[in-house]
Amino acid sequence: MKPFIRWGRFGFLGLALVSLSLTSVGIDRLSAAPTLTVTSLGTNGGGNRMWRVDVTPDAALFTNTINGLGGSIAAEIGFNITGSTFLSAAKNATAWPFDNPGNNPFTGTVTNGVVTTANNVFAALGSTFFTSNTPVKLLDIVTQGSGPTTVTWGGQTLLPGSPHQYVGGRLAQGGQNFNSVTGSRSTSNPCDLNVDGRVDGADVGVLFNAWGPAAGNPADKDGSGTVDGADLAAIYNNWTGDATATVPEPTSLTGAALCAAILLTTGRRTR
Repeated sequence: MKPFIRWGRFGFLGLALVSLSLTSVGIDRLSAAPTLTVTSLGTNGGGNRMWRVDVTPDAALFTNTINGLGGSIAAEIGFNITGSTFLSAAKNATAWPFDNPGNNPFTGTVTNGVVTTANNVFAALGSTFFTSNTPVKLLDIVTQGSGPTTVTWGGQTLLPGSPHQYVGGRLAQGGQNFNSVTGSRSTSNPCDLNVDGRVDGADVGVLFNAWGPAAGNPADKDGSGTVDGADLAAIYNNWTGDATATVPEPTSLTGAALCAAILLTTGRRTR
């Protein structure tokens, strides 16, 4: 099945013209947008870190067609790996079968599909017809080792002299271009106790499992020799949640955490 958006020899220019015409009739481009997330999946059997890149379509941009409610997405975005060595990248060919021409900031040329150079990955892809706004995997990336690593995305511009320059990566859906798609995902945060690329409830669980005297334990964030409320506060102050989560309200997190801490300490005294 042909995609709803597919780049031909005019590249993004045709999409930009459509976008301008939609904006001129009053469509609010800020109220809806597809999103991109990068998640660290831990390490594989070889001890190398795995990353998953997802794109989430925006339901508000789906169009009614003969195929029903749905739409396609085009992605043109670069990734840079620091703190580790890039090993491999593979697209999800089932959902993103079309290799589109894209302005590759790492080569300074137009390239198609997934192109890797040194510690960089560039992807210019078109999707199939999506019928829901659930996340769809775009790429799998593997970096060497399990040490601190950061994946940064976006930051590129179109080739010099282009009449439709943009900053950052680009996602296109429903005839609209969404520029400045940028971000980063790092495993270097010392409060990421399970080293999965985020500081969340799983790290609180690791901390509680080490609660009490624990000199030298990574959960002892302040080096006091004891894993306690001060270390829990450090987890909260570095809270990221998952790739799309927001920091929880202090009262909800600390209240639940303190209750758990009390239960843990009480349980140990009564044994």
